[in-house]
Amino acid sequence: EEEFWQEKVTNKGFKFEKRVAREEEQGVEKKIKKQKVFAERILEVVTDAVSLDSNCTVLEVGASWGVTLKMLRDKTRCQVLAVEPSAIAREHMRDQFDIALIGHAVEDLHQTYEHDEKMDVVIFSHVLENIIDPVQALGICHRLLRGSGVVYIDTCNFYYNDAMNPYHPYIFAPETLNALLARAGFETIKVLCNQTPPTEETPADLYLKVIARKTANPVSDQQPVNVEGMLANQKIGLERIKSLEDTENKKPGILKKIFRR
Repeated sequence: EEEFWQEKVTNKGFKFEKRVAREEEQGVEKKIKKQKVFAERILEVVTDAVSLDSNCTVLEVGASWGVTLKMLRDKTRCQVLAVEPSAIAREHMRDQFDIALIGHAVEDLHQTYEHDEKMDVVIFSHVLENIIDPVQALGICHRLLRGSGVVYIDTCNFYYNDAMNPYHPYIFAPETLNALLARAGFETIKVLCNQTPPTEETPADLYLKVIARKTANPVSDQQPVNVEGMLANQKIGLERIKSLEDTENKKPGILKKIFRR
């Protein structure tokens, strides 16, 4: 477990700060309880977007303890598969929930899993921001999904105060996540969050929750990204975050803590 986190943060230039020790102190039961909160939200969104039954297959990338997949299987009778790097979590999924694992990381699937167009849904719940090459990861999922398959992404929102995290290679705004999906051959069909920078009246949502459907169009046929508009919105978001920290006497954001060290 320590090697997993050490490798991840070393590439970003941050010092490893006993992340593993803190997670072990929480205990498995506490972490499973926390995952159930996310799982309930995922179930609601995914089952509303896709009609799942025993003929359908759902893959979760970074399935952690397998709570989401178990709840989906119990509710819809769908087939479930998992990708998970943690040896402890993989053992728990196999022994407690009888969930099949097909790889340690999504990047491995082109070698370890040879069945194209097998999946109906691929879930990334607080995982995509941890992946070094998200376009490659989504491209692999594009190959694995059936023609009408979807991806569900739940990730931190760039426009939310303190959402930046030194353990994340990326953080997405709604515009950048939509652009990323388009490059990988997906069309966003539903966004469950406020898609603009925060204001006094409309604060930003903590997480981005997106459903996107696989398209047949190659990346080159996608609509060009409005880079200027995207950067302008991100600038507004950063200015708003600074304003909130300065005027509301909040504790310093994580970026301030990092640079102060």
